[in-house]
Amino acid sequence: MAILSDRDIVESMMTGYIGISDYHERGLTPNGYDLRIAEIQVRGDPEVKRERTVTIPPRTMFYVSTIERVRFPSDICAQLWLRTTWIRKGIIGAFGKIDAGFEGTLTLGAYNATDDPVEIPIGERFCQMVFESLNSESMQDYAKRSGNYQGQTGITLTPRKQRIGRSIMLPVVHGGVTAGYNSWRDTCPAGSGPVVRSQRTQVLSGRQPREPGRRVIRCL
Repeated sequence: MAILSDRDIVESMMTGYIGISDYHERGLTPNGYDLRIAEIQVRGDPEVKRERTVTIPPRTMFYVSTIERVRFPSDICAQLWLRTTWIRKGIIGAFGKIDAGFEGTLTLGAYNATDDPVEIPIGERFCQMVFESLNSESMQDYAKRSGNYQGQTGITLTPRKQRIGRSIMLPVVHGGVTAGYNSWRDTCPAGSGPVVRSQRTQVLSGRQPREPGRRVIRCL
């Protein structure tokens, strides 16, 4: 695994290997790129602010969406680091990584850990994105795995519904006795309400019941 330099980042953008929309030269660092603020939402306030300066109350969490939209290939991921400018003002945040294959704007959570309000201007640089190359291409990138926030735009706090296949072994019960198991592959929307499906099961024992059993799949 290696970190991309400023030269690597520019060359990768020129060839289309990685994507950074609304690229700004001032954002380029020796080993990364500074992402700027497009939106801020203070926790508990439904209003999303997109202009001027936003005041973060003391001891309050807030969310940031980036101006830049990023696009990653299947062998590049990135770390996110809060800029020390904001750390010195008492803002803290833990962002994790951007997975290989991700595309979209970024939603970041942060917290004003001080007893004083902190003013954050829209358009200001907020965190540094540090690109890392994987030793080999991922077998399944972010879009093919969870993909919960793939393609997001603006502050996004709820995963998008995505259909995920899963296999479930169902017991086949006849006369109070488990006669065998039947595999069911069902597709359920992640994060949605229950989806009820049913299938006529196949008993695996030598004795066949008079009426084939029926089982209900409940995807939660």
